[in-house]
Amino acid sequence: MDRRKVFLAGLAAGGAGIAGTTTWAQTEPAPLPPPFSEFKRPGNDVAAHGVGSAPPRLDEIVKAFQLIIKAPRSNKPIDIAHYFAGLTDVNTNTPDGKPVLYRSEWKNLSRANPLVVDFFSATFTAPSAIDGDGDQVAWCSAFVNTMLMMAGKTGTWSALSGSFRNAKNLPPTNNPQVGDIVVLRDDGPGGDQGHGHVGFLDAPYDRATGYIKVLGGNQGGANGGEIRSDWFFKPGSGYGAGKTLHSFRSVPA
Repeated sequence: MDRRKVFLAGLAAGGAGIAGTTTWAQTEPAPLPPPFSEFKRPGNDVAAHGVGSAPPRLDEIVKAFQLIIKAPRSNKPIDIAHYFAGLTDVNTNTPDGKPVLYRSEWKNLSRANPLVVDFFSATFTAPSAIDGDGDQVAWCSAFVNTMLMMAGKTGTWSALSGSFRNAKNLPPTNNPQVGDIVVLRDDGPGGDQGHGHVGFLDAPYDRATGYIKVLGGNQGGANGGEIRSDWFFKPGSGYGAGKTLHSFRSVPA
């Protein structure tokens, strides 16, 4: 059974559990999280963050699973990433009647987006029930790891973007190609702790300007973090402030 089948079978059997404590610096796989029924949300989380952290509805979990099943079969992770970035499916079961995208965090909705939470299946972690973060937990690494796994590649199995800085199975390259991995490092103490951003190179690298087009998860949008493609370090883009390019990592053919 290939990695994609293992991933899908695991989701079908266990749902998309989001409880448990996220271990950002772990070196060993964390225990599998408990099911949705055991997830508890602090009462002030939505007011503080504006995104969901409570358990999603069953129909929302089913919809997220269907979207994963429909993902293209490709050995190129970026092809699968483009599929998720292009999703137009929405959830209309919202208090104000305004639809929210499945490719995005769910702003102003108490429930977490199960599709975003599902990406943590590739990291042996889950959004923290203690912090009540739900779909707001930084999930760029979870997204990249999931795309790699669905393409039959080996990622870092970590929810920490800094885990890609020294990934032996994804060697650094000075000649990055579209589809390779972009690793960014936060400036300051956060970067020393492994924080930053990770995504896929979505256009030829412009060495003259340093502009980098990144396709990734948890990138800014009207509804909070979403799956999209943006230019980093390009004046006026608003992306890359407080970050430094760490490396490009080759994705094996």
